[in-house]
Amino acid sequence: MTEPLLQLVDVSYRHGSDFELRDINLSIAPGERLAIVGANGSGKSTLSRLISAELTPTSGKIAGSARVPDGVGTAANLMLGDAARAVADVVASHIPTASVGDVLHAVSLPDDMANRRIRDLSGGERYRLAVGIQLAKRPALLVLDAPTATLDARST
Repeated sequence: MTEPLLQLVDVSYRHGSDFELRDINLSIAPGERLAIVGANGSGKSTLSRLISAELTPTSGKIAGSARVPDGVGTAANLMLGDAARAVADVVASHIPTASVGDVLHAVSLPDDMANRRIRDLSGGERYRLAVGIQLAKRPALLVLDAPTATLDARST
């Protein structure tokens, strides 16, 4: 049997005196996709932050073959660097061997964006760039928290 990419066993997270998540059990195998859907404030972002090791569970265990920093990618917290830098420079700083064009094409961004400054990109373009960079890094597990929040209908 193959080790799961990610396994949460009785994971809880408490902030102050209140539980944000309680007794979460979850297993993701290689090749599987999982969508967590819920109301605002239901713990989706907290779960994402636990998986990406931004938060530490109050109790329980997180294991699996995909571990941070290299095995788990998240676009939400990818630092795009100095806003005055060009997109091509930012891509090269994250993945020196990647083709900027390939990164842009993976998320349907135009080639001419390579020369634009990060500060000149919309929020949706920045998010798509971050996703493109993570896709080029090829992490075993990609965590996308609210992946369509900053995107227009066509980009979604």
